[in-house]
Amino acid sequence: MRRPLAVALLALGMSGCANLYTHVDTAPNSPDPLRFRGIEDYLRDGRTLHVMQVHGMGEHSFENDCDVGSENLKLQEAIADRLGYVRSNEYPRPKAETIDLHGTKAGTYSVSKFVDPSARGGGQLLFSCVTWGETGRILKQGILELDDQFLETNENERHRAPVNRAAKRFVNRSFSDPVIYLGNMGPYIRSVVWKGIQESVVRHVQFQSTVSLASTDTPAFQKGLDGFFHEGATAVISDSLGSRIVFDVLCSVGGADCQGADRLELAAERERNASQLARNAALDELLVRRLRVSIHSVYMLANQLPLLELAYVEPPTDGTSLEDMIAGTTQCFGPLIGTKHVLTDTSALSKNRGNVQIVAFTDVNDALSYHLTDAFKERCASAGNTAGAIGAATQGAAPSQEPESGSKALEIINVTLPNSRLRWFFAYSDLAKAHSSGFKENDRAIDYLVHGND
Repeated sequence: MRRPLAVALLALGMSGCANLYTHVDTAPNSPDPLRFRGIEDYLRDGRTLHVMQVHGMGEHSFENDCDVGSENLKLQEAIADRLGYVRSNEYPRPKAETIDLHGTKAGTYSVSKFVDPSARGGGQLLFSCVTWGETGRILKQGILELDDQFLETNENERHRAPVNRAAKRFVNRSFSDPVIYLGNMGPYIRSVVWKGIQESVVRHVQFQSTVSLASTDTPAFQKGLDGFFHEGATAVISDSLGSRIVFDVLCSVGGADCQGADRLELAAERERNASQLARNAALDELLVRRLRVSIHSVYMLANQLPLLELAYVEPPTDGTSLEDMIAGTTQCFGPLIGTKHVLTDTSALSKNRGNVQIVAFTDVNDALSYHLTDAFKERCASAGNTAGAIGAATQGAAPSQEPESGSKALEIINVTLPNSRLRWFFAYSDLAKAHSSGFKENDRAIDYLVHGND
């Protein structure tokens, strides 16, 4: 009896048992989960949705991040399949294009289009995939002296215990990326991502137009850009560190809204031609103004937002203890997405829009993901986002000049789902699988992305 029982327990521990904890934030004083919108909600009535996928951390391969067969494009296919959509023949086959920054191949992007083949009249579904490519991988493998599997090439590696080797590889492969981003490479990475967003939107506008739009500083292109954003909304699907990068990019470019925080830097402009500099600045300003108004939902597949705040905390003032400083702070040390523009938005989309929603997907066993607590929401969803007239704005009415407290244009909702299975007698869960890439293969997570929880 003891032997079969031991064998059964061993099999259970080695093969894994699913971590079944699933939870969606509930409304205050209510057991009911908060409702959040899915991709299909934006496609009704023939509306167009532009989904931006922004990669965050990991291997960063030029060939794989935004090309056919990548996790990102497989997720596009899975979303389209849930919707009953098919790939449009109006776009060429997706191909990862290089993001060239000052002569350096620094990232990749690609664009895709899916359409509803039925008579339901669903809108167009457009995807932009953007990554900062080799930037992280080359730095990590060079400075940390890693092989292609992100294992150390020194003598210690072969003496490391298997579980410790997996954990160290995860640190080498993924945790090193926030360190790179928060240092001197931050402005450079933001510039790479912004250029990828810019070039992917330009490519969409060119594909959608019936006339040639080879130049971006012509009235015809500007009209096409206005039409692109006027026809639909934008949603963001961000991986891990990509969430922080997206918010920072929107705070760095043009007349962006930084929730009252200081604007972050981009890499220094090296263009010496004055007229070209002016054209670049004009395109940046035009694009960021259209983009920030169009973003309605951000789906974060794992996030390190509270962890990354630690890099921006200032020392206490004289005579103030660290405990008192932290206990009394109301500051958001890493601003999210400013939404003051929601109140002044007069576009057709403003009439029926709700709050800008940030939906934070987390696996409890992910070592690099954080539940966004009520205290975090109070600090960061309120900062620069008080919008007492949001209800009036959604009806197309003029916003109030004196917003009422307690009503916010930014809403954060946690969605906790298991990606990986518990192993070794419930003592370990695959760290990489629990992180952002696991959500791209998680049927429940994809259903939430597509349908929301309405």
